[in-house]
Amino acid sequence: KNHDGMDSIQGIVGSLGLKASVIVTGSLDSTQVRDIYAISNLFVNISSPEAQGIAVYEAAAAGLPLCLSDIRSFTIVFKEYALYSGPRNARELAKNYMSYYRNKSLLKKNSAALRERMKKWDYDVITKKLSSIYDRLLNLD
Repeated sequence: KNHDGMDSIQGIVGSLGLKASVIVTGSLDSTQVRDIYAISNLFVNISSPEAQGIAVYEAAAAGLPLCLSDIRSFTIVFKEYALYSGPRNARELAKNYMSYYRNKSLLKKNSAALRERMKKWDYDVITKKLSSIYDRLLNLD
């Protein structure tokens, strides 16, 4: 059980008989993350709290379709280019997954839109925007 009393991912995968189909990786370095994203079909994060969501941004930049919690830190950024469910709502998640599975044009549309959208959130782009804002606030420009 984790801190919320939920079963571990390994436990859930085992109880569903999916050990042969699901890879639980644990911690990965950035090269390994890119390799995993390159062979993935979908990215899921249906947690209730989310501080920064860096992994979600990385998945979106890789063009992975997203199934996310309908929390503001996700909906405000990914807008209509992700499918949302209540946090930890397995039934809604399954419905969203099946929407992508049955509708390949939705999957492709969201994938392309996310890849393009994330260019605006690139680290260098954000750094320049923040630097400009800070300069204006400090009257340095």
